This record gives sequence, C-alpha cells and structure tokens, in this order.
Amino acid sequence: MRVIAHLLVLASAGLLGGVTALGGDSNGDGHIDLRDYAGLQACFTGSGGGPLGAECDAFDIDGDQDVDGLDHDIFQMEFTGPVESV
Repeated sequence: MRVIAHLLVLASAGLLGGVTALGGDSNGDGHIDLRDYAGLQACFTGSGGGPLGAECDAFDIDGDQDVDGLDHDIFQMEFTGPVESV
C-alpha cells in the first residue's frame, strides 16, 4: 500500500509519464465512481495482458499497457463513491 501512495504523490506532481492523477475517470466527469468501476472491470486484463483498446486507456493508470491489480489498487484509492448526480 505504501508503494501505491508514493505513486499517487508522484502522479499528482506530474512526475510519472503515463500516470494521471485521475486515472480511471473514463468519462471525464471529474469523479471516479461506479460508472468508471464498471469500465475497469470490463477492461481488466491481468498483468501483461495488453495491448489495450482506446476504451481501456483510462484504466491503465500505471501506464504499463495492461489493466491489472496495481491499476485496480490505485483506482480504489482515488474512488469517490457511488455515481455522482449530473
């Protein structure tokens, strides 16, 4: 968990190429919610499971061309809760 926290700090500072501070916000609404979680589940490949289609790019939070456990862990830390009202 400590590694993930460090990744988030570095991402927020813009120091990790390919990692975004709001990775997982697939619809760009500024919230990481249940709509985004459904997309993460659909795109989950496991470690080394890429390449990914464009619809899954938002979920490759660590930028390693797959959607795996590390991406899921970072997603969980940024999760804002249930679907936000529009």
